[in-house]
Amino acid sequence: MREDRTLPIKNFSEIVFCAVSEYQQVRGYGTHLMNHLKDYHIRLNITNLLTYADGFAVGYFKKQGFSSTITLNEQVYTGYIKDYDGATLMQCSLYTQVTYTRLTETLSLIKESINVIRTHRFNQIKQAHPDAKFLPNDIHTTDLNNYDNLINIDHNEINSSDETVDINLLYITLKSVYQEIRSHPYASHVQKRTLFQDYLSTQPLFPIDLDTIHERLKTKYYHNAYTFTADISRLLDIVGRAFSNQKKDIFNEIRVFDTFVRRKMNEFGLEIGHAQ
Repeated sequence: MREDRTLPIKNFSEIVFCAVSEYQQVRGYGTHLMNHLKDYHIRLNITNLLTYADGFAVGYFKKQGFSSTITLNEQVYTGYIKDYDGATLMQCSLYTQVTYTRLTETLSLIKESINVIRTHRFNQIKQAHPDAKFLPNDIHTTDLNNYDNLINIDHNEINSSDETVDINLLYITLKSVYQEIRSHPYASHVQKRTLFQDYLSTQPLFPIDLDTIHERLKTKYYHNAYTFTADISRLLDIVGRAFSNQKKDIFNEIRVFDTFVRRKMNEFGLEIGHAQ
């Protein structure tokens, strides 16, 4: 059962009363009722719903897309809706491109489309780079089965215990690679960018050195292996250009170091290819 007051000229309706029996609510009728109400208002070109929710109703309205953050100008609704003591004013903005009574079907189509696009992109990469290697979790389909979690995601809780384990395993690998690289006798040439940046005719847009990579490891800057690999690859490219016109013995040292780094990266499954 519902009761609302529609004010088309103000582009909002006030939900005065909305109730579903507990038996029907657990069967999803509360969401079904609200979705029909949303579609009805879209047909009337009304794109905002307002309501005052008491403590028992706030949770329900949040699940239906309502928020206590009001984007409507206060002058639009002041004097047109009744202010209730102890209640929370909430707003839901409607999207005219969405048919709310077909939301589940729409999300299923989105899920299928994303997975098709991801698979197609993966095949393009494999075709262009047949020797490319991927870490186990780098290419995966998107699981959008839990629509409630997708819609009501709490960005303060995105670091689940599983994700933390994966990050820890990643950093064990990255730190091991870094220590191998750092132990090489020629690593001192690239420890700080001040040691080689003056040799460059054009300064890199994104400078890098081993100290920077070490700092990023300490602060857990790297969320995946790709960004770490990109930094190492960029370091080798910049250093190679910097020392290309230097004394032959220094240049040869850098070439030996370059080959060593690439081999170590490959041993850990972090392929960056061969030197040009």
